[in-house]
Amino acid sequence: MSARPILLREPIDLPAGRDTDALLHELIGEIRSLRGLIEASLPTSRRTPLSAADAPRLQSLLLAVNGACGDAIWPANELAALALLNADLARALEPHLPGSGGLRRLGRFLARCAGHEVEGLCLLRIGEDRCGALWQVKRV
Repeated sequence: MSARPILLREPIDLPAGRDTDALLHELIGEIRSLRGLIEASLPTSRRTPLSAADAPRLQSLLLAVNGACGDAIWPANELAALALLNADLARALEPHLPGSGGLRRLGRFLARCAGHEVEGLCLLRIGEDRCGALWQVKRV
């Protein structure tokens, strides 16, 4: 049996009992996850260098998130909620969450720092869900 590419104009047989919309959303999520992994694997020379202000903040955040979450995948709003229960995480998030627009500010910071490695930890953008971007801190 030889593999051949599926052209978009050809009908695709869906598995029995699967809703087309659910399958489409699942595939979109997989594509976004793959994009995040590809972006994270780019050589650091193709990424924007961290600013002098961002580097220590990223270091503090990665260490706190790793301590609180390990290698779990999380959206920014869940990380902020977890900070209510974890003092180290709350201190690391403090510069990013003051006042209104804090989650958006945190999201922009995470996006700037995606793919950067600090002390053997790397921030990865894994994909998206209805809450927004999904993030993970991995040991490298």
